Amino acid sequence: MANFSNLVSVKRDIYRKSKQDSKESEDNKHTLVISSSPPPIVYGKDKSCVTQSTNLHTYIILLCYLGALIQGATIFSKYLKYPTTNTVYIERPSETELPSISLCFFYSLDEFQNVTVIDGVEHYPLKLSEINERLPKIEDWILDCKVLNNNSYQYEPCLNLWNYYVEYLSLYSKCYSYFESLMPQIYYKSQFVMGKWMMEVKFNISVIKSKRIGIYITHTYAELEESLGNPSFLQFDTVENNQAGVTFQNTVVERLPPPYNTSCRYYEHEPCNHPKTCTRHCVMNMSYDNYHSWFSRSYVKLRPEFMDGHFTNRSEKEMFKNCSETYSEQPCHDYYYLAILTSAFKSEILENDTFQLSMAYPIAPKTQVVFQPASKLMDTLCLFGGQFYLWTSISLLCVISLLSWKFKKFFKNVSNDVMLKRNSKLSHNLKTCISNTQLRPKVSVISKAAEDDAKFKTVRLNKFTSHGLSTLMPPEG
Repeated sequence: MANFSNLVSVKRDIYRKSKQDSKESEDNKHTLVISSSPPPIVYGKDKSCVTQSTNLHTYIILLCYLGALIQGATIFSKYLKYPTTNTVYIERPSETELPSISLCFFYSLDEFQNVTVIDGVEHYPLKLSEINERLPKIEDWILDCKVLNNNSYQYEPCLNLWNYYVEYLSLYSKCYSYFESLMPQIYYKSQFVMGKWMMEVKFNISVIKSKRIGIYITHTYAELEESLGNPSFLQFDTVENNQAGVTFQNTVVERLPPPYNTSCRYYEHEPCNHPKTCTRHCVMNMSYDNYHSWFSRSYVKLRPEFMDGHFTNRSEKEMFKNCSETYSEQPCHDYYYLAILTSAFKSEILENDTFQLSMAYPIAPKTQVVFQPASKLMDTLCLFGGQFYLWTSISLLCVISLLSWKFKKFFKNVSNDVMLKRNSKLSHNLKTCISNTQLRPKVSVISKAAEDDAKFKTVRLNKFTSHGLSTLMPPEG
């Protein structure tokens, strides 16, 4: 009986031991299993990558600034060429200026039949003073000249408005010019001129032999050149008609002085006032100084020092070329006049041997060409600033993009380091807690199946060591 009691006691101890191991296994299911922490990942800074990134965004900045400088140089080079653009205004003039009016008649003298040829050049007899003496005077040929006053818009004698006239002489005709070099310029308003002539002239055609007269319309600064082929000159036949009406159309060109590419010149500051006048003075003086004569078709302005000269058929080509080089710049204010014949008829009212010429206010469209700078300095600076800002903004965006990528990588590394430190601290705290409660920490993760297998092996070992008494263990529960 004593042996049996000992066997039962051993059996109970085995049962209690098995029960305790089972309970401990059940508790381990709810216990955090701590594995050995892997070594912390250290994100090292690769110096080659950092250098490559720095070089890249430096190259981008330099490239963008280089592009900005190149485009800026292009913009300023275009501006420094000072290009111009022009605006054309075509409109019916609301006001118009009084042009210079030259009244001409044609003549012929018997003495011109005796031409002398010297070295292939024809020399016509009679000096200018001798020719002028044989031609009718202004008071004999022009019976009446009236012009509209620009203030009262009433007619008054032409010489009352501007008491000055100029005489021109060529081998074929003589002209009397009114309002040449008129200062200041006289302007008429269209609403006050309507229904009135700007100018009326009555001629005595009995004192001229050719029976042909003409009118030359030019700007007050310009002097006469020649009548043949000039659109500013109109001729009238005084035999078939005794009355005619004319008008004119003018074109104004306003250019810009240097450094703009129109490269004009203010001839108003010169004594001659107009490039054509300056050129004519130069040619006349050179021809008189060199040959004491002038080309027969050119109009010579009668001056006391020229009265002993004569006409030849020597060309003025070389002299004109030399003088044109001196006055090659275009005028900043230029005027082109086109004389227009409006009517010519025979009137029974006029006296015999008279011819009446009337000039009307221009009704043809006036053309005004105004040259302006293609680009102003302020516009160029604004354009350069915009382009420079665009280029530098591109470089800044690239740099910001690179920096954001770099900062993103940096913050990611910092976040990983923080998480690793946090996990390491948590692991240390748990280990300390387990050691304080005398719990057995598991170094590695052991699966539930491995634990069951270990316990099963222990139980079987107990069976063999207990001489098969495990069969006497009461059932669980």
